[in-house]
Amino acid sequence: AVGECPIHMLFLYGTEAHLDIARDLLVRFPLIATQIYNKPNYYGENILHLAIVKREANMVDWLLSHASLEPYKDELLRARATGDFFKIGQPSYYGETPLGFACCTNQWNMVEILLKHGADMDSMDNNDNTVLHMLVICNLPDMYAKFKARWIERQAAKDKKKTIKSEKSELPKLWNRLNKDGLTPLTLAANSGRVKMLSALLQERAVLQWSYGNVSCLLHPLDQLDVGYYENEKNKNIFTLIIKGKHWHITHRMLCMTGQTIVLAGAVLKGAREIGEMCSMGFRNYVNTAGTIFLENLASIFCLGIFVVQILRLTKLSEYESLVLAFTSLVGWGYIFFFTMPFRFTGPFVIMIYKMLFNDVLRFCIIHTIFLAGFSQAFFILFNENGFGGFLSSIKQCFLGLLGEFDLDYYIKGRHPLASVTLLICHIVVITILLLNLLIAMMGDTYADVKKSAAKLWHLERARIALEIENGMSSSERKSDVNKYWVDVKGERYLQVEQVADDRSNLKEGKAEDD
Repeated sequence: AVGECPIHMLFLYGTEAHLDIARDLLVRFPLIATQIYNKPNYYGENILHLAIVKREANMVDWLLSHASLEPYKDELLRARATGDFFKIGQPSYYGETPLGFACCTNQWNMVEILLKHGADMDSMDNNDNTVLHMLVICNLPDMYAKFKARWIERQAAKDKKKTIKSEKSELPKLWNRLNKDGLTPLTLAANSGRVKMLSALLQERAVLQWSYGNVSCLLHPLDQLDVGYYENEKNKNIFTLIIKGKHWHITHRMLCMTGQTIVLAGAVLKGAREIGEMCSMGFRNYVNTAGTIFLENLASIFCLGIFVVQILRLTKLSEYESLVLAFTSLVGWGYIFFFTMPFRFTGPFVIMIYKMLFNDVLRFCIIHTIFLAGFSQAFFILFNENGFGGFLSSIKQCFLGLLGEFDLDYYIKGRHPLASVTLLICHIVVITILLLNLLIAMMGDTYADVKKSAAKLWHLERARIALEIENGMSSSERKSDVNKYWVDVKGERYLQVEQVADDRSNLKEGKAEDD
């Protein structure tokens, strides 16, 4: 609402007749001078704010000097306009106090009147912005210089009045004070991109060392310019703020959104292709793909994970989103192994890892799980632990024993130390010595077997990859000239291979070895 009280309406109209009526009402009913807007939009604004915005200097002086309004003068000067209309980022963000309003609207005569009647030059708004911060935001270097000079003048007068025993104020100088963002007026100018203001402030700080004709040597203080001005605000210096300012945050946000869009689009396209391949091959054949070609099928899991993450993000379930995204990212990087398969340098190595994981390690895990369950239950009974949590603790102790990390004192201090230590020794012998060494031996055999026939296995996997790619194509795509790998001879398709004598001899030797 505009003008919640009659006195507000009179000041808003602001004609001489309306102001005369306002004076008469204020003399008759001085308490109405303290009335403020109570609605959220203009909350806290009083008649002094209105008079300043309307540039009624005579009215401002009258409000602060009239005898009938003397009891309410401090309340008028300290009033804060904190409504939505005066929030940070709004065009009318003037620092909340009447003094801030006068400075931000570039009315030095109004500032003089307010200071004459006791306005606080050290006042701050809810973001701890001082008047100097506000003048930086409003880009008023001349007003900044005047206000700073007046503050220095007042501070010098205060210092003269102080006695020797009085304690000196620990507050820093007005232009060195930090707001809630950890910025001084100077660093705020850099952070907000106020070039004119920043240039004026840097020039104002400069100290003339010497001059000769039109040549001058200036010293620029490094405080607030380089890293380390404030211990807790090491990044709040001009160079960092300019390099990593708001423009960087906007760019960073745009890059993140672009990356997310690319990943989502890729997941949609790849997912559609995987679904088409699944339909052409059949779900059973798709799932039961032999060999390391199964790595290509990880793409479908990755795409599904990306879709689930997007759904969780839309439903604001950030906790589950992070969990799913963690496993999805692992699957996505695992899919990279598929692209290393066609190369002779990395293909055989991937085959070795595949065979070790799905043959040796899988068998080891099955056998170890049986032993782990048995020993865990035995220790659970011996130590008389209660509940499922106690059983999990027993499993944890046994698993740490596999890694060689066990506390012998823990077993000795139990109710049955002899039985506990005996079981521990059996566990170490069976698991750590027997099973682990057996796993190493099996992996060594697998490595030797794969290395012996590495080239053949690599060619086999390449053939599987080619077949997998071909199965994912439609018949029209397979017949296109781009994907043609055969020659037509009298209407028949042939695979053309160039072969020399040495290759034939090698083939015969290879065939003999296979036999």
